[in-house]
Amino acid sequence: MKMNKTETIAFDWLCNNGYKSEDIQKNKSTPDFICKDGKRYEIKYLYVNKIIFTQNQLQFMKPDDIVLVFNNETIVDKFTWNEKETSKYKIFIPPDYFEMKIYLKDEDTLKNFKHYIVDFGTSDNAIKSLILAYKTNPSLFKLKFI
Repeated sequence: MKMNKTETIAFDWLCNNGYKSEDIQKNKSTPDFICKDGKRYEIKYLYVNKIIFTQNQLQFMKPDDIVLVFNNETIVDKFTWNEKETSKYKIFIPPDYFEMKIYLKDEDTLKNFKHYIVDFGTSDNAIKSLILAYKTNPSLFKLKFI
């Protein structure tokens, strides 16, 4: 099964930390990997100090699922779902989808991102995070150009 870049890095990390490649099954949904020993791993990429889980992913997470968080090629956090409060990073759960409205010549553009600006600290960080999230998983977005 095809893997994205972060999943490939995580797969290699699992192989370097005791698993044989044949003992790791790539899952079609959450969690990303299910291992022969029964452990389940959800792989996340760090977006501007946030870990993003979709509403849909939350339905499939079990208390003992292990979340591995990567920043580029480095693992930066590891925790079980029932211990998510111990994560070094904020867990961000967006609405079912993002609706980005792009206004041309409209001074109120940033008001559309107000709730993201609060979460991400600055408008630049909010926009960068939304763009990165869109590039990673465009199916989460509905874009409207007005």
